[in-house]
Amino acid sequence: MKMEEQNMNQKEQESYREYLRSFRGESEQELDKFFDKISEVLNSFAESHGLKIVKYSHRFPMWKFIFRHPKEGRAQIEVRKENDNEVRICPVWSISERKIKHLFSSEGEVCSLDADKVREILEAALTSIVSWDRSVLIRKVELSREITRGMIKKDLEQYQFPKNVKVIDKNDENMRRFL
Repeated sequence: MKMEEQNMNQKEQESYREYLRSFRGESEQELDKFFDKISEVLNSFAESHGLKIVKYSHRFPMWKFIFRHPKEGRAQIEVRKENDNEVRICPVWSISERKIKHLFSSEGEVCSLDADKVREILEAALTSIVSWDRSVLIRKVELSREITRGMIKKDLEQYQFPKNVKVIDKNDENMRRFL
């Protein structure tokens, strides 16, 4: 079972697998055609915050914006193809320690391919995720092998801390928007 599925209930696992299966037949060219509709705003978002873009990781229909979380660990915002007219924007934060990964993955928000709306939700997701504290990391995933501090450090060195982000108070409604 994949790591993402380990702490999901059976209904969530089936839904997640169905989501992944539904796009497996799409070629990279078809995915490029879909994401081209919002690629300008996605690239601009990544550039303005110093985020690393990973497209179609494991052939999944999504772009990931990966960065070092200011408090600890690695975070990413996933922009997933929801259907032909919408994307789902999901923040994810994880901290790895030896054989355990502490994780929070939001269901995110679905939005149309309107560039302004996509940018607004991306900004809200980034502001929210950098403002979270460790208490949101409610899932623990047991890793198949132990990872050393050196391995963790090497992984994190690939990513920058996000730039131009405002940290918000835990009582702000945008902080809880993706929780």
